[in-house]
Amino acid sequence: MKHKRETIVQQGQEIFRHNGYHATGVSDILNACGISKGTFYNYFNSKEEFAIQTLENYSEQIQKLIITYMSFTSMTAAKRLKRYFEQLIKINKKEGSTSGCLLMNFMVELSGNESAFAEATKKEFEQWISLLAPTVEEAQSNKEITKAFPPKQVAAFIYLHLYGDFARMKYTKSTNQMESQLRMVFELLEQ
Repeated sequence: MKHKRETIVQQGQEIFRHNGYHATGVSDILNACGISKGTFYNYFNSKEEFAIQTLENYSEQIQKLIITYMSFTSMTAAKRLKRYFEQLIKINKKEGSTSGCLLMNFMVELSGNESAFAEATKKEFEQWISLLAPTVEEAQSNKEITKAFPPKQVAAFIYLHLYGDFARMKYTKSTNQMESQLRMVFELLEQ
């Protein structure tokens, strides 16, 4: 049976989201994907390279989601931003509130120790923020949110504040705190 690289990456992405990097061995990936060690190493030189590929694949999906939500120009800019984050919460709730964001998971688990991961997470996160910044700037221009800080800083604040609650979400198995934090963040930004 021929296994597509993209399918292996997609399956690996979900394994890492659920279990984390250190708790996932190559044998876990092989079993979940139904592939041999030879097939795995034919596509990837190491578990680290594989994990970075899963991160890049995940980031592409998030970037498409950001672009989609930021293009809903029938809504105000602040509403588009809030709707995007509401959608991320909804996705996590639907999944049982156990997996979280792969990029944030990798940032917490690996970035301080692994230079390749540090670079990869930094690059992907900056792309997300760059995609959100024009909508933040529009919301600021329309006096929907504060102009006290630059658009990229506001976008990063929203993301990091909300996703700081991923750890709590994973152990409580609930998105309630994230929903509450999202409301609070946008109320604070209106000041």
